Amino acid sequence: MLQKFNELTQKEKITIILVIVLSIILYLTAIVIPLTSRIEKAKMKVASLSQTALQIEKGITEYRSLPALVQVKREGSLLSSVEKIASDTSVTKNIGYLKPFSAQKGMEGAEVKLNNISGNDFTLFVHRIQTQQINITKASLKDNDLDGLWNVRLFVEG
Repeated sequence: MLQKFNELTQKEKITIILVIVLSIILYLTAIVIPLTSRIEKAKMKVASLSQTALQIEKGITEYRSLPALVQVKREGSLLSSVEKIASDTSVTKNIGYLKPFSAQKGMEGAEVKLNNISGNDFTLFVHRIQTQQINITKASLKDNDLDGLWNVRLFVEG
């Protein structure tokens, strides 16, 4: 095979070498580099998720270390009670919105949106909600930008 290559003209040899080099470059740019990029993104995502898991574990530990729930009769409307709890726990700055909705018969309902709230602040807020005879019926937590601060939607009734 090497003998056949040596028999080629200079122009044919250069053409073959260029085709080989271009093939290698195409292989690297089309397969190897994107694959490496995906692996790096996956590693970053795994690190972020493990950080979130640690924060959740820390929040659970903090919640369990809080004093036992002592139910206190709620005064005023559900919305005013949630606003007061938010103020008392310093999460007022995180409230995206607080709006009422129709709950079960004889119950008030509210949807609470908290933006960029830390796990510690969220834990304290939930603990205080539960002491006021307010039930959390649904919760959604998301860390969209993976910075450890959550966007939370709570549906509460009381």
